[in-house]
Amino acid sequence: MKGFKIPKRMAVLKFEDTDYLGAEVTVALDVSIAFYLEFQALGAKLGDEGNLGSVNDTFRMFGDEILDSWNLEGINADGEGMTRIPYAFANVIIAAWLEAMGVVPDPLGGQSADGEQSPEPLAETEQKSLSRSN
Repeated sequence: MKGFKIPKRMAVLKFEDTDYLGAEVTVALDVSIAFYLEFQALGAKLGDEGNLGSVNDTFRMFGDEILDSWNLEGINADGEGMTRIPYAFANVIIAAWLEAMGVVPDPLGGQSADGEQSPEPLAETEQKSLSRSN
């Protein structure tokens, strides 16, 4: 039986209607379940008051494992780079990545329970698949 190579899906996040207009961030969409659960557990700790280690670990983990490239001048697209950008922008990037993966972040997109339209997505997303060579 011939082996199957799982394609590596990537997304280019573009932040159109935000303060970050012009920024483009390329991220991996395919993560292991183990990574996702560890990332989610770190994110849950962010709510713990004074847990700055988790904040640092979460952004570094995202930068080292998910972030592929960006057009931010003078800042490397890696875990260290994620800790050098503004906190608000780092949160927007992660929320847009979750949206691109199909995970609905708060607030929920689309129609709300009361029939009102919920906010627009945080970023425009272009998806592409890359062949993974093993």
